[in-house]
Order: sequence, then C-alpha cells, then structure tokens
Amino acid sequence: MGTAYSWHPRIALVNPRWPRAQSLLADELLSSWLIRNAFAHGCSPMSLTGNIWPGWRCWTIDLDRGMAESKLLPLSKMTGIGVSDICSSTLRPIAEVLTPALEHHKGTWPWILALGTRNRRHVGGLQCCPLCSSEGVPYYRLSSRLAWHTCCERHQVRLIDSCPECGAPLQPHLLEQMDLDCGHCHRCHTTFSTHSDGLGFAAGALAFQRAADDAMRGLTSEDDPNCDPGEWFYRARFIIGILRVAAVNGSKPFAAFRDAFHLGAVVRPDSGLPIELLCVADRMDLLSAAWKVMDMGEHQLSDVISACSLPRHSLRIPAGEIPVPLQATLDTLPSGKARKRAAIGFRSPASQHTVAKLWARLKRKVQRDG
Repeated sequence: MGTAYSWHPRIALVNPRWPRAQSLLADELLSSWLIRNAFAHGCSPMSLTGNIWPGWRCWTIDLDRGMAESKLLPLSKMTGIGVSDICSSTLRPIAEVLTPALEHHKGTWPWILALGTRNRRHVGGLQCCPLCSSEGVPYYRLSSRLAWHTCCERHQVRLIDSCPECGAPLQPHLLEQMDLDCGHCHRCHTTFSTHSDGLGFAAGALAFQRAADDAMRGLTSEDDPNCDPGEWFYRARFIIGILRVAAVNGSKPFAAFRDAFHLGAVVRPDSGLPIELLCVADRMDLLSAAWKVMDMGEHQLSDVISACSLPRHSLRIPAGEIPVPLQATLDTLPSGKARKRAAIGFRSPASQHTVAKLWARLKRKVQRDG
C-alpha cells in the first residue's frame, strides 16, 4: 500500500523508420513522446506532426485523450511501436476505469485535468515535478494529467502547473527545437528545476494521492474489503462536494459535520471551478481536507452525515450511478426546503465572492492568451 502506481512500462522500438525515433518511456504521455521525437529529429512538435498527419491540426485537440486507429497507424509505422502500446500512453484506459460509460460522457472527463484548449493554447491541465525534470530525460507522465496527483512522492514537493518565473501554463507543445527538452518554459525558456524552493506540500493530499493510486489498482483495505475504483472515486467526489458547500454554508448541520472530522475552516477556491479545472494549490487544499474524512472510513462518514442531518437539497450529488451504501445514507436525510430569493427591484452590487470568482477566471484566460 502507498507505493507509486505504474501505468505502463518502458516500450522499446522495433524496426522504426525514423532514424532517431525515441522509445516510449515508463508512464510517458503520448504528447510528451511526440515532443521528444520532434526534438530528437531537430524540428518543432508542430513540424513533426504535420509530417505524420498533413492537414490535421492535432495540437488544437487533447491528443492524450486518444485518437482513431487510422491516425495511429502511420505513427506506429514511423516509430516501430505498436498501436496498442501507443494507446497505453493515452488517458483513455484510466478514464474508462473511472467512468465505465465513457463513450457517452461529453466534455471534461471526471478526475482528468482539462487543458482548456483554444486553438493551440491551453489554460492549464498539465503538471510536473521540477526536481524530476532535472534528473535524466525530462518528460511528462500520465500522472501529469490526473486531478488527484498534487505532490511528487519521491521528492516530497508540490507539483507545478505553470512556469515559476513568468506564470505561463505548461505547454510543451509550443516549445521550439532550441529548447532541446521538456524541462523548459515555452514563453521565457526558464528551466523548471532552478525554481524548486517554496513548494511545500500537504501530507493529507499526498495520503489521498497514494490511496487513490491504490484504489486504481484494486487494492483493498480492512474497512472496504470490496474496493471498486469507480465507487471509491465517486465517494471522494461526493465528500469534496460536501466540503465545498460547507465552506460557504454556515448552518448548524454543516458546522457539525466540520467539527466531527476536525476540519476547521475549509478553503474555498476563488474560481468556483470543478476539481478538473483547478490549479495544483487549490486541489491540494481540497484533497487534504477530503482525506481527513475518507481516512475515517465509509461507515464513519455515513454515521456523521446521518447524525448531522445534512439537508439533501444542499448536497452536491455527483453525476453517475450512486453506490448502494451511499444511496442508503442519502435516503435517511431530510429533504429540506430551498429558500426562495426575494425579488429585488434594483441591481445590487456584486458580492466580494462573485468578484473574486470572476477575477480568478479572467486571470486563467489571460495566462493562456498572454
């Protein structure tokens, strides 16, 4: 328990057509592998992909979510790596474990960081450890896109999702050949490893990360002998929803819930965005608080929810099939009554929270387009 999960092994080349084709490194993302191949052949990522897929602007979509087999075949022939092995470097196998009905799920995939793409620019969605980038060949791993990963287990530091120098989101596909590797910022060309100070991490967030990786591999615990990854992550999202409501709801039921788990004040992200769109720091705070609840076990959670009589209408019920134990708990809760807002005859000034939310979202767009 608690060991780093391996998503796929290193995959060697078999009779590649490219003279300097690169092996697919352990746990490497598809996009990262394409970028390294471009640098190895002395060109930009855009030039390389334009040669493989003429007329297709592949960097305007999320390549790491996978692509059709017809697109993968020419890449497989050039690199000497099989189509199935290339597919293992995409996020789809992970997403299918978390969301069985993935084919019918549009938009953001649960627990997969969203890039927020506009043309070739991203607003976020990629993260890395600056210290790992200074050891060996810098590359991005599948864990770089997982929302529950916020810390480097090896170096015990918080991950970064933007350049420590200029604040630009990590967008390695915009790098040019002169940068040589993925360990640089595309905008100011700063090496990430030179800015590793002040990256403190939350122990609770790292514990959540380890437990989530264990759940992905199907490891069980004494409290949950029939661990199912889909149910585990559904329960985690449900708890995060309670915490986000508790951060703004000062009613007695939610105050009692916070006290029962010794949560104190719950930090609320200014942007109000779902966890797949939050920055590393905001996710780390939320997951650290969520772990205090999850670490107590499913039965304790059910007992506290029932004892506090949380009104069901105030809870954020995640989309998807509700696990049977959680549904049984929800059935015992009072429905409550939603308060009707009185009609206001004039436009009142926006609240401080509304202004902070709009400002946070505007800054995300500026960083992408800046």
